[in-house]
Amino acid sequence: MDIQLDLVEEGWTFDWHEHPYFEFIYCKSGHLQQWIDDQSYELTGGSSILVCAYKKHKTIALESSEYLCFHFDIDIFGIYSLFNQVKNPLIEKDQAIDDHPFLLIG
Repeated sequence: MDIQLDLVEEGWTFDWHEHPYFEFIYCKSGHLQQWIDDQSYELTGGSSILVCAYKKHKTIALESSEYLCFHFDIDIFGIYSLFNQVKNPLIEKDQAIDDHPFLLIG
């Protein structure tokens, strides 16, 4: 749907919101705090996170940061449902994909 690269200053906030599509955030540099519902995650350079559709979320820059934000939708219900069952949406820098709890669905 859309993709953007943003450079934000320390203290910048994108307040609570939700939408009917998914959001993938990749922190290129800096330090972001991503809230999804009542859970907080911290992103630093090289880490990323998946925000599922209809999840309330907000972003706070804990220091000046550059990040890529990609909004997308999924038309295939089985895949859409699978993405919405992800237990841990955070992908750490240099984490092997086969060791990632993102794949633990249930």
